Parts: sequence; C-alpha cells; structure tokens
Amino acid sequence: MTFIHTFYSEPLYGNKFADFEESLNNILWDYGCSAMFVKKFGHKIKLFTDERGKELMSCIPYDEIIVLNDINVTPHFAASFKFYALQQCGLGDILIDGDTILIDRRVFDIIRLAKQDVMFSFIEKNDYIMNLKPSKTYSTQKEYFEDLFQKMNVPGLKYDLPKISELQYFNTSLLKINNQDLKDEYVEQYFYHMNLLKDVDFGSTWPDLITEQHFLEKIVECNDCSYKPIIINFPSSKDWEDKIGFTHLGSQKRQFLPLMKQLILQKNRELYRAIYEKVQEEIKNRH
Repeated sequence: MTFIHTFYSEPLYGNKFADFEESLNNILWDYGCSAMFVKKFGHKIKLFTDERGKELMSCIPYDEIIVLNDINVTPHFAASFKFYALQQCGLGDILIDGDTILIDRRVFDIIRLAKQDVMFSFIEKNDYIMNLKPSKTYSTQKEYFEDLFQKMNVPGLKYDLPKISELQYFNTSLLKINNQDLKDEYVEQYFYHMNLLKDVDFGSTWPDLITEQHFLEKIVECNDCSYKPIIINFPSSKDWEDKIGFTHLGSQKRQFLPLMKQLILQKNRELYRAIYEKVQEEIKNRH
C-alpha cells in the first residue's frame, strides 16, 4: 500500500497553530513517528508539500517528496494540500495526517481489505464535538461554530450548513477512497468552496472542519455511497484503538510528544538524530 502525508508550511511559519517551537516539535516528531511505522510494516509513504516544507521534512526518509508548485491557497485552508495530493494520487492510496500513528499489522490489514467507497478514521458526533475545548478566543464550542458558520454563510455554497445542534462529521485523519466519482466530487467541491471563501478572514476558526470533513459526509449521504470508519463508536472505543494499533493524536499532540520521541529513539536512532538536529537548526534560524 501507498500512504500519503501532506504538509503546508505557511501555517507553521506564520504561527497559525500555536507557538512556533511547540508546533515545530509536534510536527517533526509526529510525522517522523507516523512515517517510521508505515515503513516498518513494509509500505510506501510519500509527502506532498511546498519548497519550504521539503527542506524542513527532508530529515524524514520518505520514499518520495513531491513539491506542489503554482498553487494559490491561504493558511485558513490548511487541508488544501490533501486535495492537491488527491488529484495526483492513485485510487485506493491512503492519506494519513502526520499525527496518525499506525503501530500494529492488524490496522494495516483492516485498511488493505476495506472495499467500501470511502474509509476514514471515525465519526465525530455532536455531543463529542460540543464538549471539546474551544479555541482560546472562544468560551464554548457553540460560540466557535456560530462564528464559523456566520463567516461561511455566503451565497453559492453547494451544501447547506448544518444546525449546530446537528453538526457531526467524518474524521479524515485517515482517508482511503475507492470510488472515482466520489473522489472527483469531493476534490471539486473543496476547491470550489476554497475559491468562494478565499477573501473571508476566518480568524482562529477553521473552515476545513466543514469543507474537508462535514461535506464529505454530505456527499456520501447524497450519493448513497458505502463507508467504513476504522474506529466504531468513537470516542468510547479506546480498547478497540489499542487492540488494532490506531492512534490519532489530535489535540493531545503536546501530551504525547515524549512518547513519539521515545518510540523513534527505541526503533530508529538515526531518524531520532536527524529530527533532533533539524529541530535545533530551525529554532536557531528563527532567533
């Protein structure tokens, strides 16, 4: 199987996510650990990125790094690189986020055997979404999504925005598409909405929660496509995640950073040294 990482460097260097040093460490150690396990189980992994991203991520031994040239995006659409990658990927290639860690042969077997139109990580249901800690500029998730939907509520949307009380979406930290028509519609709608919303200042909100994740669910529903989440009954499924070796770090990146370092040190000292040196180099250049 071929797995795909994507990395858009501008949000990192523009401090879109968080403090630069914290984000840098999370990105390099997480991506390094994610790629290390894919290769450990005998699969290929490619990176789609920009020129600055290629230089940064060169410490990780990808099978191929593809530089995306002549693209026009903003940091608000950080997931856009996934869709540029999808345009060039083969049907059935698997996109995984840099903080998706697959550490057991069983999860690779589940992915390989999936024949549904689309496979993804899990479904984030409304009660889970609404109980997450909101962005630091918002007091509640309800307030966050009210602001996001207000910014997105422009003429021309292909799909209706949901009521906040009904919002849920497919978590696409892992994504395998086996249906070409579904893939084409998914990619087309993303670039359509990105162009439609390109002049909106989204502040600290993320339209990709809708254009990347919720709208995929809408496309699947509208076209009666088959789908399979790897993790059933998320989030009350920790035992199942542990059993098959699937982890999406998500908002817990900082908490799990020491474990990512430890895993790399134990299994690949050369990779550990390369990432450590790259982190130190980037921090030095930043000051």
